[in-house]
Amino acid sequence: MKLTLIQPPSNYEETFLLSPPLGLLSIAAAAESEGTSVSLLDFNLKGLQNKDWQSAEYFYPHAVELIEKSNPDIVGFTSMAIESHVCLETARLLKERNPNIITIFGGPHFGAIATEVLEHYEWTDYVIAGEGEAPLQNLIRYLEGNDSVTTMDNIAYRDIRTDGNNGEIVFNRNKMSGRDLDEIPFPAYHLVDMEEYFALNPNQLVCFEHARGCFLKCSFCYSPQHWGHGESRKSTERVLAELRQLKEMGIKELFWVSDNLLNSADNTISLCESIKEAELQFKWHCYGTMPQITEPVVTALSNAGCQSIFVGVDAVSDDNKKKYKKSYFKGWDGLREKLSLCLGNGITPTCAFMLSPLDTDDAREATLRIAALCANLGCFVRLNALTYYNQTEIESGVDLEVDKEYSEAYATVLFDTAPILNSNEYAKLLPELFPFHRCFAHKVIHEAFAGYCRLAMMTVNQHATLCVRLIADIDAQLHKLIENQIDDYDSWRELSCQKLTGPKFWNHYFSESFKKFRDRGIPLSFLIYEFQKFFDEKHYEPFARDVTVSDVRRTLLVKPFNILSLTESVEQLQSEENISSKSRSLYATRIENGIVKNINLGADEVEPSRMLLEKNNPNDVSIDLGLFSRLRWNNFVVPLDGLS
Repeated sequence: MKLTLIQPPSNYEETFLLSPPLGLLSIAAAAESEGTSVSLLDFNLKGLQNKDWQSAEYFYPHAVELIEKSNPDIVGFTSMAIESHVCLETARLLKERNPNIITIFGGPHFGAIATEVLEHYEWTDYVIAGEGEAPLQNLIRYLEGNDSVTTMDNIAYRDIRTDGNNGEIVFNRNKMSGRDLDEIPFPAYHLVDMEEYFALNPNQLVCFEHARGCFLKCSFCYSPQHWGHGESRKSTERVLAELRQLKEMGIKELFWVSDNLLNSADNTISLCESIKEAELQFKWHCYGTMPQITEPVVTALSNAGCQSIFVGVDAVSDDNKKKYKKSYFKGWDGLREKLSLCLGNGITPTCAFMLSPLDTDDAREATLRIAALCANLGCFVRLNALTYYNQTEIESGVDLEVDKEYSEAYATVLFDTAPILNSNEYAKLLPELFPFHRCFAHKVIHEAFAGYCRLAMMTVNQHATLCVRLIADIDAQLHKLIENQIDDYDSWRELSCQKLTGPKFWNHYFSESFKKFRDRGIPLSFLIYEFQKFFDEKHYEPFARDVTVSDVRRTLLVKPFNILSLTESVEQLQSEENISSKSRSLYATRIENGIVKNINLGADEVEPSRMLLEKNNPNDVSIDLGLFSRLRWNNFVVPLDGLS
């Protein structure tokens, strides 16, 4: 039999984590072990190579044609959730052209709505839930007449009646946590051209899986219903064997996609020590949980090559801790200690927090303040909009009336999504099946909230020190500041990734937010540090380079950079009474043709809004980090009532 596996379009522009689809490569290897001929079509890669593939008008006819050229007996689709309608529509069009093609659907989302897929979409034949390798092997044997229907655990299908028509939907779910993953074949990388991925992602990165599942029971997470509760692992010997093969393929960087690398601190330390001893020299990134971030674990991660870790803080307020079943945040001091431990060992945390349209003002403010402190410490911050994934524990509490409303806001605004993902005709009929195209509050609130989350994440990440200064100095309410910003947009669609991206986006955002902050009475002295935000990694030197630290000064040398609204900014700066005439003069004379040259912004012993000329290093801009730095500058007294 011939099997063609489909990775649907996903990203609009982001390529930092671009790599061949690991799940499909693992499925492909399992199918090949049964003697099946396998092809893989990565339409996410094609969309990043040529944006025509990201539009529905171009994608569907060309995708169907390309799939047909592979002459498949079976076509398999995967989806995390946001792309599911693209898979369904592609399958429908294929079945119209060739009713004999067998369609199979898998991945966390299709597995969670397996019976509903078969009930509502007649062109779907089979849905695999949970791990895909063993069920697919059993299904292939069954389709070839070599196995009976009794082996069809974790496969939803329609029973065939004696008259030949479809009967009842059959689905025997058996979650398989705790099993040995060594029996899974090495991913079928021979099916893809690695150079195509390297051309777009020079990091030469692939996703890597050493385990599946998580011991935690977060109420919003898909993992327990997909993998089962607990963890299945590969042996250390198997992990090292895979890593050596990847090294031979020219891979330099890894993203560990295991739900929680730190499920067991002892296992993690042992694995990292083995990786270090093997001297494979990979850079890598992973997911982890706060309780296991201890000095022995972090040291082991760092020694083995870990450079960043995604940490789900998620819940800050007491109400959210109960709602999300996540009570690991015990106050800023404890979190800062863990994050500083990571940063001190060369591991940059990304701290994830959950926001909900139903949060109280106090809960939202608490979350934003802790998020701002994390960003100011030197971490990245992810502010996630609560999404009710199908079959998760939290979904059982959704308002069923609200749940019937369709919306494109989450899919359009919250992610770097290809345009084909934004509109979902299937969700217009059954929004409850599609978590990124349905409402979790009344529609007006839901859509405004999507824009709010987008602005909140940009504000906290790009203006971290400003946020902390505003809290410390005037007890500013960050949630109100962000609400005021969103009022200035005619529609949440103005915040979509397709409209605001790259240099144009950041220039627009800075100039607009600068004016908004100023117009609302925030002193310009709070905003001077914002000039450093004009670095875009595609066009300027990354900011965090060549840092020299001494007991007296903290200095960062960077290349000259542009300033928007220059005349307006200079005029306002010169009008501020607390700026000395010397500083005004130096500021005015050292900006030539919109380029900052040899300006020192602030100093520990000087008012933060003062400007001093740095006479040495004439070809560089020397920015004293002082009060304006995101990098380890935390001598602020921040009101955190009830949080510490």
